[in-house]
Amino acid sequence: MKGKKACESLGDREQFALVANVEKNLREVGNRARQYRILPSSDMAYCNTYSGVISPIVDASEDASDQLKPLATCRPPERPKKLRIRTKDRFKKKRIFTCSRCGGLGHNERSCKAPIAD
Repeated sequence: MKGKKACESLGDREQFALVANVEKNLREVGNRARQYRILPSSDMAYCNTYSGVISPIVDASEDASDQLKPLATCRPPERPKKLRIRTKDRFKKKRIFTCSRCGGLGHNERSCKAPIAD
């Protein structure tokens, strides 16, 4: 009903222009659809493409050129340390950092420069 009321409020020229525009758009959509449909000749081209012999995949255990190399490690980006003044009553016990990646003392995983161990 909404479409009918909208058309009734338009004049004759506006209705004609609207109908002509809709018909033109429908023709364009139909032309585009016809361009992309699958033609019988494309079926033959597909069959001809894959009609040749397909070689089997070489066993992965026989191919030695596919060995993986270790990841290149670099130091991750750091955020600058925040300078702040602590109160005297707020002391922390000092502790030695232990890296969880390499097991070294004095640094943590974030600042570790050692290569990744297997």
